[in-house]
Amino acid sequence: MLLLTPIGAHLAFFALLLSFLLNFSMVFTKVRITGYLAFRTGILLLIRTIFVR
Repeated sequence: MLLLTPIGAHLAFFALLLSFLLNFSMVFTKVRITGYLAFRTGILLLIRTIFVR
């Protein structure tokens, strides 16, 4: 039982770190997608205003 406790603690820490990294990568992907969409929308609005003038 004494041998299993550090292994369990390491596994719990590893699972926590893995879930944190997964959530961080998901948030980063969402931010990147929204940033790309906002960038594309801004370019389209800029082209539209240039062509209207």
